[in-house]
Order: sequence, then structure tokens, then C-alpha cells
Amino acid sequence: MMGRFYVPILKAKRGEFWALAKLDLGRREVVRPLLEPVPRKDGTVRSGELCGAVMDWGVPLYVDTHELGVSAAAATHARTVYDALADDDCLVIPTTGLARDPAYQSAIRDAVASHQSGVCLRLEPGDFNDLAQLPLLIESLLNILEVETGDADLLIDYGHFEQAGTLTQMIRANLADVPNIHGWNRLIVVAGAFPESINGHPNWTLLDRADWIGIRDAVIGAPPLPRTPDVGDYACRSTTLPPPVPRASTNIRYLTDDKWLVKQGTSEPALWSSNMEQLAQELIARPEYEASLSAGDDEYAARAATTGRYGGTTQWAAWAVSRHVSKAADQVASLL
Repeated sequence: MMGRFYVPILKAKRGEFWALAKLDLGRREVVRPLLEPVPRKDGTVRSGELCGAVMDWGVPLYVDTHELGVSAAAATHARTVYDALADDDCLVIPTTGLARDPAYQSAIRDAVASHQSGVCLRLEPGDFNDLAQLPLLIESLLNILEVETGDADLLIDYGHFEQAGTLTQMIRANLADVPNIHGWNRLIVVAGAFPESINGHPNWTLLDRADWIGIRDAVIGAPPLPRTPDVGDYACRSTTLPPPVPRASTNIRYLTDDKWLVKQGTSEPALWSSNMEQLAQELIARPEYEASLSAGDDEYAARAATTGRYGGTTQWAAWAVSRHVSKAADQVASLL
């Protein structure tokens, strides 16, 4: 088995693709993203860009199409995404959960067969409510997918969490109940804590990283876990797709050691240029700023020095995700 990984769950959007493409080779050895395709306004998916991101990485990455639906009707969307990737020799690790429709699971079975990269089973805390049924449900799904446990990765996704201590306790309890915990190819624990919106933060504000703190404390606490997992988060986005907003605001979401440093700017497009320049200048003057740690840090420095090149919502997300993934990868590498 390779070393431990950082597994960020990222929406398959242009900002995230840019951030991944800019990640340096050293950190790529630690990072194994889980990419979630999301529909564009016309209902299509960026399969070509998704394939490009995977091919650029050089190893199969996790892909979960649940944002396109997990019903019988949505099985067609899953097939379309996985087939398009396979047709381009873009191999990924299909990801699914226990409660998805049988027709959807059939689509995942076919994707597993064509990609030949194993599968990732994505559990939720509620799956541990019936410990007598859990091993039976897992065995049944793996049989449907025609995959052995040793060829499957197990990811436990805790979703949005605001209480680090409670998250630590849940992780430690759940890992004690994972069926055949040493039989899985990889074991991964993920949670998110970034809010759906940073509206209401017109001044620099520090937000707690309950996800990272909770997972970190579970990993390093005593007694030792029965198996040390790979760890992940949702980077600097919320765990669910936020509702559309009538007007985007300039913003900075900047990862520090145990917090996010955030500030919301103006929603007036005519003022975006001067405001983003001001936000960037304020950021690089703060003690939290780390010059050249990531491509995102470089972009903030460039915006602080350049009038008129302010970017837009895609770029603001790209710079934030770049900073987050780079910093978090370093933290996970030092932790594990």
C-alpha cells in the first residue's frame, strides 16, 4: 500500500480543475481528489474537462455522480459520464453508496467493469445505526458490483460538521464498528465545515475548521484507531451545492492552520476590480498570508499589484481551492 492520502471532495468545476492543474508534483503524491460532476445550466456535464483533470494526474481518481441524481432515472447520467471517460481511456474509481437505486448500482457495476480501477463505497453516519445489517448490506452491494473487499475503498463521509469534539467521538466509534476494517484497499474519513455562504462577513473573520480538527484529533488521539485512515474534506466549499445567488460578491476564503480567514466584498460588478485589488492587498499584509505556498497565493499577490485583473467567480474559487488543497496536503502529510 502507498502512503496515506489527502482526499478532498471537489465539485468538478473549472475553478477546481485549475487548482488541481496548478498543484505541484510533490503534493500530488499525497492528494487523491474525489470529483463530483455537477450539471451546467443546460444540464450537460464537463466530461471533457473532467477527463483532462484525471489524465493530467496520471492515476485513477475518485468520481461520484450523485449530484446528477441517484434514482433509476439518474442511472443514465451516471452511465453517460463513466462511458465518456472510459471512451477516452480516462480511468477513474467509480464511487457509490448503500442507499442508491438498483438501476443506478447496475450502472456503477458496468463502470467498475470498464474502468478496472476498483470501486469506492461511500458510507454515511446513518449507515452505522443498524450494526447487524451493515455488513450484510455491504456484502450485498459488493456482490452486485462484482468486486472483492480488497479491491474496494471505504470512505466514511460525515457531511457538514460544526462540533469538532462530537466528530472525533463519532469517528472513533464508527471505525471500531467497520466490518473487516483491515480487508479494504483503503479506508478514508471525510467531513466538511465550510459554510454555505460567507454573506455577513464584510470584515476579516476567522471561521473554525471543525472538520479538520475533529478528524485530526481522532487520528492522533489515544488509544490508537484500529486502522489509520486517509483523511479528507470539502475544501473551502459547503458540502452541498448552494442555491444560485442573483449577484456574486468578491471574496477571499483563505485556509490557515486551524481556521479559514474570510472576507466578503462588493456585489457591484463595476467595483469588482478595485475591490478585489484592495482585498488582495489586505490579505498579503496579514500575518496569515504565506507567499508562494500555492498558485492561489501567487495569484493573490499578483492581484494586489495589478489593477484591472480581478478575475471572476471561477477565478476566486480557483485561488481559494488552490490554497486550501496545497496547505491541507502539507498538514495531512505531516500528520500521517
